[in-house]
Amino acid sequence: RLKRIPMYRTQINAVTAALFVVFVSLFAGSEAKAQRTMRYQNILTGQLSVPYAKNPDIGGVLSYGQYTLNGYWSAGIQSIGRTQPEGKYNLLQTQTLRLYGEYMHRLISDRKRIINLYCGGGPFIGYEFYDPFGRLPDHIQKSIEDNAFIYGIKGSIEIEIFLMKKIAFVLGANIPLTFGSESSWFRGNSTAGLRIN
Repeated sequence: RLKRIPMYRTQINAVTAALFVVFVSLFAGSEAKAQRTMRYQNILTGQLSVPYAKNPDIGGVLSYGQYTLNGYWSAGIQSIGRTQPEGKYNLLQTQTLRLYGEYMHRLISDRKRIINLYCGGGPFIGYEFYDPFGRLPDHIQKSIEDNAFIYGIKGSIEIEIFLMKKIAFVLGANIPLTFGSESSWFRGNSTAGLRIN
C-alpha cells in the first residue's frame, strides 16, 4: 500500500519550493543578470564636452573606476577650455584642469541593465589658467592673475546605454561649485563619450 502523505506536509513543501524559486530569482536578478555592470568590474571612460548655445566649452574627461552593487565610483582628470566676455570689447580665454573623484548611484535601470540612470558627485581640485595664449591687451592682462588654484564639489547626472556587452554610450551633465576661481564659481558642463568595461 502507498503511504498517504498528510495534506499540511504537502502544503509546506509547496511553499518552501516557491520561496526557493523567488530567492533564486532575486539573487539572479541582482548579480547574474547584471553582467554589464557587475560588482568590482573595472571601467574606463572617455568623454568630450558637448557645447550648446550659452555654454561653448571645449574639453574632455578621462576616468577609471569600478562598478559597485548599486552604482560605481570613478577618479579622473577633466580639461575644459572656455571663452567669456572680459570688459565690453574683449574675450577672456580660460583653461581649466581638474582632478576629481566621485560616486554615482544607480537610480533606475531596465531588467537587463542595458540602460542605466545615475546621480551622484564628489570633490575636485585643480588649476585655472587665464588668457594662456596672451590675446588680451596689455592693460587688461596686468589686471588679472595668470592662474589660480581651485577646489570644490560637483553634482552629476548620467545616462549609460550599452551598445555592446562591453561598450556603452555615456551622456552626462555636471554642475561644479568652484572656489578660488577668477572667472566663474558656478557653471555647468555636459559631456558625451564611451565607456569600456
